[in-house]
Amino acid sequence: MMPMSFTKYKWNTFYSALSNTPGNELGRICHVSITDDNKFIKRQYSNTLPCVSGAVNPYNYTQDSIRTFFENDIYWSNKLDEQYVVKPVHVNETTMEIVYQYHGSDLYHDEIKFKSIINFKQQIIEMYEYFKKENIFKGNGSRSNMLLVDGKVKAFDFKWTSLRPKGIKLELMSYENWLKAADDSLELELKAISNLEGYSNEQFSFTD
Repeated sequence: MMPMSFTKYKWNTFYSALSNTPGNELGRICHVSITDDNKFIKRQYSNTLPCVSGAVNPYNYTQDSIRTFFENDIYWSNKLDEQYVVKPVHVNETTMEIVYQYHGSDLYHDEIKFKSIINFKQQIIEMYEYFKKENIFKGNGSRSNMLLVDGKVKAFDFKWTSLRPKGIKLELMSYENWLKAADDSLELELKAISNLEGYSNEQFSFTD
């Protein structure tokens, strides 16, 4: 990754208008900001800066936990195939910042963009077949962690990603709640891909 300087940019904090809707858990750890010219977006792992909900560290994560999330995000973002993953253009290990090219709003905040993707379901199936091949559970599979890049749905935010079978509860929650909300048939198809037919997230704990 080539060294880049972002000090010349003015960064504007992003707050989500959807963060407090029922069943929504947007905003746990990252402070999100976008450059004035809409060229770059930055996710900074922090327990002192407000996340997209406006809250500061609402789940009381320790600094060590936040560092672990950051390092996990970077590891999988760099390791996984760019065909399915939004790649960082800059990482600051000291301040725990990850910068990406800005491709517009995610597919949760931009409903018009989401509805324009006629093959969304097929792209998600292909993405999760790839995740199975890599033997991982992404964990937080949601439209809020997906972008449309040149017609291709790509994922970001890999802080919860783990090698299977660890993380099974959160993975099933993704199928049963967030991805099912995008397409009702995705729950069963994704469970079939992961050989989890007949299982529910309620059968597991977050330590499984």
